[in-house]
Amino acid sequence: MNDCSDKPDIYKIHKIKKINYEKKNYFCLEINDHEITNSDELGLFISDNDVIKIDKSIFVTKIIKNYVLTDYINLDLTKNYSCLQMNKNITITGLI
Repeated sequence: MNDCSDKPDIYKIHKIKKINYEKKNYFCLEINDHEITNSDELGLFISDNDVIKIDKSIFVTKIIKNYVLTDYINLDLTKNYSCLQMNKNITITGLI
């Protein structure tokens, strides 16, 4: 099981931009103060009244400070997305 962190696993994406890096298309996400690492899976969503419905799932390819390069997907860049770090801080509560 992954260690839990005191930092949240939900991050506000300040800017999303399509880029070409080393002759390959990527999405570049600007995310401040994150603990995202290469190969992490991110779930993209738009917050709606504290309900999280993940619209798309992408994988991290490269990280350069506050810039996270991910898979290139078809995405509406006019919306304000946030992302959830899918492999971290997930708690399941139930009866045994």
